[in-house]
Amino acid sequence: MSGQPLPAPPVDFQGEKLKAYLRCVQYEQHGIKENNNIDGLSTAVAARVVGLMLLHLPSVDGITRTVTVINGIFSENTFMHLPLYQRQDAVSDEMDEMANSTIYIPTLALKRENFRCALDPSIIEYRRGLVEPPPPSDLLRCMESCWILPPLTNLTEEEKTMWYGDAEMRSVIYGTGIERMRNTMLLEANASFWFGELYMWLEPEDKAYRVCSTFQSILGRYPDKIKFNTSAFADDEKTPLPPPDPKVLAAHAGYARVVNLSGVREYIKEIAPETAWVR
Repeated sequence: MSGQPLPAPPVDFQGEKLKAYLRCVQYEQHGIKENNNIDGLSTAVAARVVGLMLLHLPSVDGITRTVTVINGIFSENTFMHLPLYQRQDAVSDEMDEMANSTIYIPTLALKRENFRCALDPSIIEYRRGLVEPPPPSDLLRCMESCWILPPLTNLTEEEKTMWYGDAEMRSVIYGTGIERMRNTMLLEANASFWFGELYMWLEPEDKAYRVCSTFQSILGRYPDKIKFNTSAFADDEKTPLPPPDPKVLAAHAGYARVVNLSGVREYIKEIAPETAWVR
């Protein structure tokens, strides 16, 4: 079993939050000792995932809801029923059409990023040209407009709070119209895969974002830091196109740390490919 054991609780963990975290540590240690698993997933890893959620998720509402659920658990088996993994799909015009939306997010993402990859502006969408020809140094690639966090429809309200936190962030993820732009990024195909599989994430740094990954080989393909376009407009030249929401990016980064520290990745496709957070 890979992954790092849960560390000692931070000094600011107190009361019910500390109780919940120590419960995760207890179940993790018991699972390691007994080598327990249910449906192929180690109970130690399941407890570790939930403990890491308390350490790394940015939403106070989400953590509060998770603490309540953990402290209501009567056995380590119940950890297996928490929503540990969720599917992430690429955005498509068809999905927006099915949602009765008149706002086509993929088209607007191309407009906002000027047909260029959000993580590397030297990579340009090859299927659509610019007004001005791109410099010879630019790379032509297939782009995908991707959800940062997937607007899943199969979650209960409790699970939505656990995963997505406060009402403001849930309104971004499940919103309609132009606000949905705050939950999308235009990425070339490789970056889309790595970002969706949580091998890549973004950390705020000096009014920009640092590109992070578990693999140096991935980091070597992209600039160290990026900035999002905050002055783009729709075709009417009046409607601003909002950049990705910092809260949503922070939640995505939190999940990436949880997955990469817990050792759960090796189990995801093996035990639950239909519910895994995969592209």
